[in-house]
Amino acid sequence: MKSLVSIFSLSQFMFSKKDKSGHAERRSRSYSPRKISANAWCLCVFAGAFIAGTAVAQEYLWPTDASRFMTSSFGESRPRRFHAAIDIKTWNRTGYKVFATRDGYVERISVSPFGYGRALYLRLDTGETVVYAHLERFNERLQEIVEREQERQGAYRIEKYLSAGELPVQQGAIVGYSGQSGIGVPHLHFEMRDAQNRPINPLHKNFALSDKAAPSIKEIAVSPLAADAMVDGDFVPRSYNPVLLNGRLIIPKPIRVSGKIGFAVEAFDRTTGVNNQFAVYRYQLFLDGSLQFQSQFDRFSYSENRLIDLVQDYYLMRHDWGRFHKLYREAGNTLEIYSHLNSAEGAILIAGTENEQTKSDEREAGRGLSWGLHDFMIVTEDFDGNRTTVEGQLLAGPAFELQVTSLEPQATRVLFNLSLPRAHELKHVTAETTAQRWFGTRRPAWRTAQAELAAHEATLLDAQALTPLPQDSALYPQPVFASLRNEKVIVYGNGAKLFRIAARDQHGIFSIPAFALVHDGAVPSQPFHVEVQKDFYTHHLRLEIAASLPLLEPPRVNFRVEEREVAANVIAQEPNRYIAAVPLAAIGADSVVLVVTAKSFSGAQSQWEEKFGNLVLTPERGGTLRAAAGGMQIRFEPSALYWPLYGRVEIKAQRVHHPLVIGPVYHVEPQDVPFRESAVLEINYPDSVSDPSKLGLCARDGERWNFKAAKHNPFTRTLTASVSSLEDFAIMKDEEPPVLVIQSPSPNVRTKTRRPPIRCHVVDHISGFESQRDIQLRLDGKLLIAEYDPERELVLYQPKADLTPGTHVLTARAEDQCGNVTEREARFVVP
Repeated sequence: MKSLVSIFSLSQFMFSKKDKSGHAERRSRSYSPRKISANAWCLCVFAGAFIAGTAVAQEYLWPTDASRFMTSSFGESRPRRFHAAIDIKTWNRTGYKVFATRDGYVERISVSPFGYGRALYLRLDTGETVVYAHLERFNERLQEIVEREQERQGAYRIEKYLSAGELPVQQGAIVGYSGQSGIGVPHLHFEMRDAQNRPINPLHKNFALSDKAAPSIKEIAVSPLAADAMVDGDFVPRSYNPVLLNGRLIIPKPIRVSGKIGFAVEAFDRTTGVNNQFAVYRYQLFLDGSLQFQSQFDRFSYSENRLIDLVQDYYLMRHDWGRFHKLYREAGNTLEIYSHLNSAEGAILIAGTENEQTKSDEREAGRGLSWGLHDFMIVTEDFDGNRTTVEGQLLAGPAFELQVTSLEPQATRVLFNLSLPRAHELKHVTAETTAQRWFGTRRPAWRTAQAELAAHEATLLDAQALTPLPQDSALYPQPVFASLRNEKVIVYGNGAKLFRIAARDQHGIFSIPAFALVHDGAVPSQPFHVEVQKDFYTHHLRLEIAASLPLLEPPRVNFRVEEREVAANVIAQEPNRYIAAVPLAAIGADSVVLVVTAKSFSGAQSQWEEKFGNLVLTPERGGTLRAAAGGMQIRFEPSALYWPLYGRVEIKAQRVHHPLVIGPVYHVEPQDVPFRESAVLEINYPDSVSDPSKLGLCARDGERWNFKAAKHNPFTRTLTASVSSLEDFAIMKDEEPPVLVIQSPSPNVRTKTRRPPIRCHVVDHISGFESQRDIQLRLDGKLLIAEYDPERELVLYQPKADLTPGTHVLTARAEDQCGNVTEREARFVVP
């Protein structure tokens, strides 16, 4: 190791040559590799050869002596982008050496208070580019170039491009030192790009990191991907926590699915020696042993960064479920991370009818999945092949309906006649009972009852020849089947008033529950009413209908859309609770009227009527969402969307409990659908505002309102800004100046050195600063090229030469995005 460090120091000779005092000599601006002396060239060749012989024959050298541990991996999720590098652990310290991983030349130098901070771009002899970011400083030669460019531009933030061969480097040369500039704690951001400037996974360069830790699977999710798809009896996504049983991670109960569904998994990886959580390198989904989906993070393009919202389940993320990686590919996702997809892009299709069932083969296991039990396995794997799997079963097939066709109450039991569709054979019946007479909109308290089949032979019946119901009983729901199978079932009720009966067929598929009520003719005293809750999903609207009394029949659900009506089928969950789903495409219009009509078992009727917007915006044409009362709109250009968006705007409140928010709050939906490109938000500001420069737009994030700078148009009295998601939007004013404190040198102090460090605390709590140019330090009237650290809220400057003895004047100025200004002055004496 000692000899290797000596080599690195020797190879640094190409950048700077030191005199006997240890100070670097100043180089000519016309520096060229041709001007290197013959001796220096020999030394460099010797150094390169020696390094090649001592670097364990690696083509690529590990880029730092800080550690061989990572703190972040390639492809991890960041806000609206992928992490394009690996981050290397520097033990929360700065100043470790950073080496050229291969021969090449300096292509670009970047310095910024934000993002990558101090960053160096090397073009390698392979045509690839490597990026070292968040550096504390560059080597001496590069530092000279940076400081000259900052002085020339009069700014701290610079971009400097160099031509090929202008500043060559050899493998192992010290190019800088690790730091924490830009965003984040101390670490080294090491990024590699191919010849087409696409980020690639650096671990493919055989750096031989030791890793024996397998990924961890926290949770899996299964989501309906169509309006008629269901998961465990509902139209909503479900999540499941794996259980460790006999050394295997499993989902204990089969997941009931129908229609088109998709898997997603929340998982993370670890590496040996550190506790950081990383992205999983590879995901796989198997169904009955056949591979349905595989993705792995090897490369991507910067133009595809927004597609992270399609790789991860954006809906689940926005609803605070976590970050789930989809095990299927959405329409519009052009990433090349998918190495295997079934014919449904990784999704699972369930046969809808008995005739549609097809036997699965190895290539098409996810298409037309036959009814019954199927095994699934999700595999998570890291780069070194350590893997963790979770196994479970799908119970595939649509739930079927039961019909209660006769009822014979006896002292301790009730005899039911059940009918079911011909395609299903009754194999098992379960029953639950409750003694509750009326139970409002809450769910009844069910208890399990004994149920048994009275006759096992099944006969086909005509739907017209059903046994009439007794007058004092109610049986529901009452579906009409073309042909039926008939079974007699005995349920031991023990005085129960309400029965819940469910069945299972030859495939193991469960029925929709049927209900029967036995009552004594008493009339309920409580009023009868229905309540409807709407939940919008990406492609469908789900309704939940709750009644204050049990219903005689399923409620009728109709949508009036312009000049047509759309009916929705309902599914019983409880005798007083039903759910329904309708495709948003079927009810797309500026104005939709929902009408729900219900009848209780006693004959009382109730109706719910509601009007809402469901405007259709398409990727081909774009469109505009507007508040019905005016004053606000959001414009989408063509191609700004991945798929049709069904939107609506609601004014939530005219007043908000926030002193800086003015005017109404516009609640814009859907807030869980990603965009391909930003939209333009426009809100009218009140006539009472005399100075619109103090205004901006804001979006709600929980209880917090985030300010967004906006352009103001005095003629239309509007504020406009681009937005990348739909939120609750409003106008915010900022008349508060920034906080600015000169910490060092203190006013009227006599410094101990002629190069006193200058340090100021600066922060703006509302609109913030547009750039570092909004924060200026001047010493005796001369602009200082000071470093702004937004995370620590500091502005720093270290004089590079002794100040003259006597009194000096330091002035500091900060201006926020709304033009509010704070200025401070401090006089100090240099000895």
